[in-house]
Amino acid sequence: MNALRNWLHKLHELLHANTKQFIRYLLLAFLPFITVSVMMNIRFLRAQREHTISILQDVALQAGNQMGFLYNISASIAQHVSNSLILQDDVLLTPSDSEDFQQINRNILKLNSLVNTYQFFEEISSIRFFLPENLIISDEKMLHYISVLQDREWYQAYLSQPLLHRWYLTDDFSGDDEPSYVSLVSSVRNPNDYLQHIGMLSVDISLNYMADILHTGMILEQTDGFLVDCLGQVILHEGSLPEDLFQGTLALSSLETAQSLSIGTTAYFGCMKAIADTDMYLVYLVPESSITHNNLLNYSWQFLLMLVEIVIVMLLTATLAFAAISSRNNRLQLLNQQINPHFLYNALDMINWKAINSKMPEIYQPIQKLSRFYKLTLNHGLDFITLREEFDQLRLYLELQDSRFGHRIRYTLQLPEELSDCVVLHMILQPVVENAILHGILEQEDRKGHIQITAEARSDQLLITINDDGIGMDEAKRRSILHGNGVKGYGLKNVQERIQLFYGRRYGLTVESQAGKGTHVSVLFPLRRNSAG
Repeated sequence: MNALRNWLHKLHELLHANTKQFIRYLLLAFLPFITVSVMMNIRFLRAQREHTISILQDVALQAGNQMGFLYNISASIAQHVSNSLILQDDVLLTPSDSEDFQQINRNILKLNSLVNTYQFFEEISSIRFFLPENLIISDEKMLHYISVLQDREWYQAYLSQPLLHRWYLTDDFSGDDEPSYVSLVSSVRNPNDYLQHIGMLSVDISLNYMADILHTGMILEQTDGFLVDCLGQVILHEGSLPEDLFQGTLALSSLETAQSLSIGTTAYFGCMKAIADTDMYLVYLVPESSITHNNLLNYSWQFLLMLVEIVIVMLLTATLAFAAISSRNNRLQLLNQQINPHFLYNALDMINWKAINSKMPEIYQPIQKLSRFYKLTLNHGLDFITLREEFDQLRLYLELQDSRFGHRIRYTLQLPEELSDCVVLHMILQPVVENAILHGILEQEDRKGHIQITAEARSDQLLITINDDGIGMDEAKRRSILHGNGVKGYGLKNVQERIQLFYGRRYGLTVESQAGKGTHVSVLFPLRRNSAG
């Protein structure tokens, strides 16, 4: 918390003193981001709308296929019943002046038997006959006199368009004229005079069953579904729009050429699917506002994500502005400190005391070394360290690594007393030593080796050499490790950059190596005492 508080305080001071620069950085960061965000959100909304419309078309096609299947079943039953010998020979050829009621009863039983053969179609509610009084005795369920149809509008509509392949809304003739069925009707004609219409046959599907199919395509709120014929006459409708919307072919023709239309002041998306083998169409009208509302939740999540991104970018921008506006030393700290070890140091201290209290020296002794190592790593937040402290840190690091790898690593540290108070950039030597262990010694077959670290003064320069007798490297790898050209795990490019960023390009690392003969790394600093320069 203290580190965060100090960071915020420094940031506030820098921003107060460099407001214009910060605004410039903010604009440079946000203008591309806002542009890309706006473009992405526009594309997102378009894609969401297209996806929703695609789903609407798919479910409309499913509903249309279900209705086409039902129509084909109904038409097939109507054809088989109309052409059956029972209806044609036994019933329709009964003499018109017959009073043989036994014969009529036998014919009724035969019709019942005929109808029962189609009862395995669970979608079909009933099959009804409407015939003259001299041919049947009405039971007001399966058998009706043709005279009951005279005042029915659908019957008159059928007689005016007998070749139209469509359904009609019919009732059950129980005294309630409200529609109960969606019926496919077929004319029953005189076998002796085919042009003479003497009765009707209806294959009935429950109105609720058909409405459920129509509802499968109404997946969005305020959707209207219509089952219409080729003349635009409404057969079945679910929704709030007026039915006379499709009285005529003009509305249908407009839907064939456009998916968007306006009804009054409301914009709709229209979806029309032809029902196969019929003159009927399934039409869905969805308000554009309903499509937008459906996408609102997804867009809200997208907008929330964008806000989170903005907050993250603001934090990153503030951090980058802080780094750019502050001194060159701050940039060095960003390169140097990949993690903040305060937490780790405090945790190790806690574990150390627990191990001491438990009298477990095999645990607390390495922890104490590791704790001292990270205490030197912290270095009170300073960029520079004396050479004595840097060598102490290297010694602790080597002891820990030696313990870790089974005491296979030998080392020699040579620091002349007169150079111990020299000041060098912090955390320069440890990455080099780490590479010598991991990529030099441990890659040998016996995983054993020796590291020698030596410091010496040359005029006004300080030279530190790290020699290992590890596996070495070929010339191609040697040339590439300081440039980061695809060589993973070495990390010396960062070290080189830090040295040259602060001291200049005449200082830095030099690597000499041969495959199988170890590696020699020279680190050149300016010779400075008691000052960070």
